[in-house]
Amino acid sequence: MAQAKKKQKKLEADRTVEILKKISATKEGSEFGLQMMDVTKIADVPRTPSGILSLDLALGGGYPCGRIIEMFGPEGGGKTTVALHAMAEAQKRGGTTALVDVEHAYDPSYGTRVGIDHAKMLFSQPNSGEQALSTVDMLCDHLKKGDVIVVDSVANLTPQAERDGEMGDTHVGLLARLMSQAMRKLTSKVSESGVTLIFINQIRHKIGVMYGCFHEDTPVIFVDGSQHSIREVVEQKLEGPLLSFNEEAGLFEPRKIINWFQNGALDTNAGEQWLTISTSSAGGPNGNMSFTCTPGHTVYKCECSKSASSSLELKKVPASELKLGDKLVSWCEVRLGLNSFYQDILYGTMLGDGCLRLRSVSTACLSLANQEQPDYLKWKLTKLEGLNFTLAGNATRPRWDSSYTTELANLRRVFYSEDGSGFRGVPSMKELSPLSAAVWYMDDGCYSKSHRRGFISAKRFWPSRLDEVESLQKLLCSLIGCDTEGVVIDHTGKGLRINVAAFAQFSKKIAVYVPACMQYKLNPVDRNRYVDFDTGDLEKVQRIPYLVDVRQIAVGSTRKHRAKRKYDLQVEGNRNYLVGGSHRGVVVHNSPETTPGGNALKFYASQRLDIRRIAKLKETDERNNPLGHMVRIKIVKNKVAPPFREAELEIYYGYGFLRAADLCLLGVAEGIITRSGTWYSLDGVNLGQGAEKTKHYLASNPDKMDMIEEKVRAIYARNST
Repeated sequence: MAQAKKKQKKLEADRTVEILKKISATKEGSEFGLQMMDVTKIADVPRTPSGILSLDLALGGGYPCGRIIEMFGPEGGGKTTVALHAMAEAQKRGGTTALVDVEHAYDPSYGTRVGIDHAKMLFSQPNSGEQALSTVDMLCDHLKKGDVIVVDSVANLTPQAERDGEMGDTHVGLLARLMSQAMRKLTSKVSESGVTLIFINQIRHKIGVMYGCFHEDTPVIFVDGSQHSIREVVEQKLEGPLLSFNEEAGLFEPRKIINWFQNGALDTNAGEQWLTISTSSAGGPNGNMSFTCTPGHTVYKCECSKSASSSLELKKVPASELKLGDKLVSWCEVRLGLNSFYQDILYGTMLGDGCLRLRSVSTACLSLANQEQPDYLKWKLTKLEGLNFTLAGNATRPRWDSSYTTELANLRRVFYSEDGSGFRGVPSMKELSPLSAAVWYMDDGCYSKSHRRGFISAKRFWPSRLDEVESLQKLLCSLIGCDTEGVVIDHTGKGLRINVAAFAQFSKKIAVYVPACMQYKLNPVDRNRYVDFDTGDLEKVQRIPYLVDVRQIAVGSTRKHRAKRKYDLQVEGNRNYLVGGSHRGVVVHNSPETTPGGNALKFYASQRLDIRRIAKLKETDERNNPLGHMVRIKIVKNKVAPPFREAELEIYYGYGFLRAADLCLLGVAEGIITRSGTWYSLDGVNLGQGAEKTKHYLASNPDKMDMIEEKVRAIYARNST
């Protein structure tokens, strides 16, 4: 039966091939260009290397010949430099290059330093968009496979009608229509000639009614904690600075407003309406925030569930797509986490007899009480005075409560289970510091004079899983430097018993942090070794993301709909700002990005490269100015290899991308170059101390660079099979 089925399939396949051959051999078939596909000729698309190994690997081998490429991104990212490197590499391989400098801003001296041979480069500075694209059309008729044409840039392709018109004239859609016509004509010509055609493009912000705006009452959050209605900000052109979220760093930072928009009135006759979003807040006992916007305005939604998270999976969605319970991004202050003394004392206290009391989901306070040891309580209050403790409780059972903060509420989530059981757990800690161990021991530990050993109670962890106590055991063993025979879990006493040898080491390690009132818990030989220390202040602060819940989504009230004017802002750099009450707000996007020239180039391009500057280089000149910056190139579209790969590169001002720097980064990333401290080595031979010296060494030793490149290519070839 199986043999018969195989035979039948083969007969059907052969019949199909015969039919196709007959069709392609007919007059109509040849007239319409129908032919049998020769897989051997088209299976492997020839490539033009980019001149940058990291980028070649991300692209899947380089730029495809006979295809259109788009490079876009913000200003100063390195788009032109990437294109110039492609031209320089094509020239090295015997190809011809052409630069259509629409911006009239080409610097020949920079091109020479990048590697361009101007004697082998065709150059044009057209006066209009039509002239520029006609030049490209003519070049495609004369150039061949392996040649490169660069158009810099699409945003400057000024249509002739706009050039001949007056300043202030409106020319809607001229460039988009021009690019659409050019793409239809150039695509087949580029394919026939085999040239690689690179368009450099800029980004713009979409401004207008259809992309969403805010109601005039919506509060905008400024860096100083003040909030102003967006109407006031736009009409008075307040520059800020505003609070803005840096997605790369995961922190909030000040940013200026660079444009203000009043985008007409709400068209209720066309069905437009206000949408009011209410959320929880990162501050206050029952904090709420709300903002009113058009349904199309973009907000930052987080896919993770924790209120405070270091790794945020952000997604930009229209306000109309939000649902109850969705997490939006607000912020909270971090002070304790930036002070190691406070952090260590708090961790020790929470392992001991401290208590974090929730006032709401978003705020908590630290409670301390110790009637039996008032001197020790006073010492602890002194060391944590930045938390602003006040006397609470009653005359019978007094306690001291700190100020309520969001950071303490986040700390409570670290120590307490989220199931509401109230059981305390041991947080994920790489190690237990001597100060944390000292505070924990002073809270819950005791010393046996007769046996010269110690014991730390763990009763508060006992109702939960035993693995929590085992975690404490491992932390203590790691601090002391002993095995589990030195620190034993005492099931009867519900704690950890530290034997003589281990306690001698433990007492020695924590003695400098144990004040006189608690030194009776130490070995006699370690007493009087206390060194007083200053825990510092809590002036240093960072604003980090804090997730708030969407509590209510409603159509704006009748009062809201009386005010129909719509407003928006454009913020430098991060392209987002915060709106809402409680002086905190949630992160919303300003007007979305787009690229000039319509959508035609996006659709016709075989590869699209998003090129952005992400950080300054640490290397500086004698005046402490950075020598360059890091660039991230994301392949957002790739028809000839897997898309969405990324390459991070170093661009040096005045020189472009250096091969030595690129290979140094790749070598370290792939484990070819190893690091030991500050030294970099290859096959056991030191290359240099520090990245800068290593790059200089590689630059003066091309054979080493060739070796690293060969190994990198071999690794990627293995991974791709």
